[in-house]
Amino acid sequence: MKKGFTLLELLIVIAILAILASTAVVVLNPAEILRKSRDSSRLQDLDSMRTALNYYIANTSTPVLGSQPTIGCMDQTVAPCTAGCTYSHLTGVFSGSTVSSASTTRTVGGAGWIPVALSSLTGGSPLSSWPVDPTNSSTSARYYAYQCN
Repeated sequence: MKKGFTLLELLIVIAILAILASTAVVVLNPAEILRKSRDSSRLQDLDSMRTALNYYIANTSTPVLGSQPTIGCMDQTVAPCTAGCTYSHLTGVFSGSTVSSASTTRTVGGAGWIPVALSSLTGGSPLSSWPVDPTNSSTSARYYAYQCN
């Protein structure tokens, strides 16, 4: 008597495994898990930026939160962009911003996408670089931008 599985038994096992795998994909929904992880990263980025900016404001006698009226922070002559904006690159920087190249967008010395010189703080900057959105695309409207109020 031969020991082994028949073709029918193997097909039944493969069918059961396929059903279990497809059920797991539907239940777990990997796209939603990735979306949630990006959202979690965004929340952590926002919290670290808030903490760094509050630290800068608390430890600087005259904080400079933007140096040119074209970024809408000094005299508020520029209305904030709400729709149909053009961007100089995919880091979420408005075209009227002081950032001119993609190589400086994340710097914390005042030339980044948030024009605050965190590196001027005593003890150094609380951030090594400004975070960018995990997707970071102006075509999908997923990017970080700032607005003064």
